Amino acid sequence: MKSFVFRNYSSQFYKPQPVINDDLERTLLTIATPWGSKSGANKSTEIIHNFYLSARGDQEATSPFERMRHLSQEANDLRIAVLFANEKIYNEDNNDEYVTGCELVSMVQVGNEVHFIQVGQPAIYLIRNGISLLPMACHLDMSMNSSTEKNLISPMPSKLIGLEKTIDFSVHTFVPQVRDKIIFLSRTFAPSKIFNMDFSSVNLDSLTIEISRENPNNPFWIGLLEF
Repeated sequence: MKSFVFRNYSSQFYKPQPVINDDLERTLLTIATPWGSKSGANKSTEIIHNFYLSARGDQEATSPFERMRHLSQEANDLRIAVLFANEKIYNEDNNDEYVTGCELVSMVQVGNEVHFIQVGQPAIYLIRNGISLLPMACHLDMSMNSSTEKNLISPMPSKLIGLEKTIDFSVHTFVPQVRDKIIFLSRTFAPSKIFNMDFSSVNLDSLTIEISRENPNNPFWIGLLEF
């Protein structure tokens, strides 16, 4: 992970801005978008990073959750960190009533592998060799059930951590190549125009301009991670 930049594009519709913990020195990135109180997003980024880094420094550390045999040590550590954050938010904030939850992407690079977990948005797209855009992980915004690109309602999350004591998600793994870039995009509809862009020199400014042109009233958050 070499660099990470991001931008929020606002409109007349409310869309919360994410809490970001980008510890690129230790190749760990978490993006948590709060719905309700911001405490859930703050708590999740702190817990995930603290737990993961602690577990990485102590390979014999005990875990409150079962390890999956098909996952590597590091992928298991990330998975357990997210499970721990989910349980902590549920017990401390949502046990009696729903107060907070957050959409989440947490990603870590270990050697030549990148592991990531996605709960809700942002969607994740891979730019490889400057010539293609590959969807890697997408969760739909619930407002798409009542919206069209020209007739929008405010964004709505489809999945959040912290609302229930247990949560299901997958751990994904890929091998980044030199000059790979990752686009993180939280938006009701995937903008068709970005699939036809010239990715040989793409940057945050060009992505923001192209996406906003498709519908200036559709708010979004975008991040760009470079390897």
